Amino acid sequence: MAMTQTKCPDCGAIVGADRNVCPECGCPIIHESTPPTAPSTPATEETHTVSRLTNSPIQPTPMPIPLFQADWAQYFYECGVIGWEAFKKYACFTGRASRREFWSFNLICWLVGGFTGGLAAFILLLPMIGVGIRRMHDIGKCGWWCICPIACIFLFLKRSDEGVNQYGSPNPAINLL
Repeated sequence: MAMTQTKCPDCGAIVGADRNVCPECGCPIIHESTPPTAPSTPATEETHTVSRLTNSPIQPTPMPIPLFQADWAQYFYECGVIGWEAFKKYACFTGRASRREFWSFNLICWLVGGFTGGLAAFILLLPMIGVGIRRMHDIGKCGWWCICPIACIFLFLKRSDEGVNQYGSPNPAINLL
């Protein structure tokens, strides 16, 4: 029995018979095989897949976008832009920095520090302190929490405060990390 190509129900892209997921949008594809009908018999009945256990139609479960289909280039580009914006505020110790801004800036610092060594660590010390203090402000804590080595690790990972807190309004950077 040869299967033909089907159309994605979500985006309308043509999907080959050998694929179970749409390559364009990641929507799961259910290939329905219908038995060949005689030309004299009109095909007016709809066929549905029915579960044998519950006697109800089987609903496809939505699948997350596979890791290899995510737009990593765009994500890393955004991290670079957000990290550069954080670097421009190198001596600013007021306001808030989202998790994404904090971790994007630290990723850039670690990459640059890996190539240049101790010189970069010395140059980037003041901006790293500034973004760390702004990150503490983002979760409603005083900047002095940055000198607590164990506690600050957990606080840097904490979700941002929703809405305005005593340090200002939230950073508009998308908080994906």
